[in-house]
Amino acid sequence: MLRSLVGSEMCIRDSINAEYMGLCLCLESAKKQDLKSCLSLMDNILKQDHEIVQVYAETIINACIKILLNHSEQDMDTLIRVIMCLSACSRFKGPDIAKIKKKVVSTLQTLLEHKKRLVRRSAVYAVNQWYIMQ
Repeated sequence: MLRSLVGSEMCIRDSINAEYMGLCLCLESAKKQDLKSCLSLMDNILKQDHEIVQVYAETIINACIKILLNHSEQDMDTLIRVIMCLSACSRFKGPDIAKIKKKVVSTLQTLLEHKKRLVRRSAVYAVNQWYIMQ
């Protein structure tokens, strides 16, 4: 009985693991219209507290940074969603996350001079979240 429970838990974990990896890949290669749905799904996932999300945190952060580096191609709503995903990633702990903190903050700081006030406001919030991170 215990083996079947452990086995089914492992299958569920493998399934969730594959879904997160697929979502990370979707973020990296999504087209403009698909990006919004990927980002809203990612935002919902990041609000949950799964240890599996921690495993892919660096991949998620790098995908979001890549989107923000091309922010001139994105609309305001997409930028705000990406910024909120980065803000949610600030709660993750670990040496890998601490290493990319400087890169995230410098990328977000480029948006502090964006022409849209809502983007600037979201960027300020996210930068503050990353500075609070220990």
